[in-house]
Amino acid sequence: MKGYESNLEQTIDQVFGAEPYNAVDEQLFKWLIYALIGNGRYVRTLDALNFTLFKEKLSVLLDAVYQWHLDQEEIRKNGV
Repeated sequence: MKGYESNLEQTIDQVFGAEPYNAVDEQLFKWLIYALIGNGRYVRTLDALNFTLFKEKLSVLLDAVYQWHLDQEEIRKNGV
């Protein structure tokens, strides 16, 4: 429909703005693509309560993944 912009499109425009993207936006964009075309599409099967729980747990997991990558980098540098 002409002139129609979905909530997702509006949110993408607000979050990312104009290219070129900075380092944060580059990573967010990769996660967005995975969520749209990868297994992330199954998030639609969650009800509101479970979606909230999913978001909370995702934040915890993301922190752990970030720290794991930092730890792995430190191990590579120090040969531990």
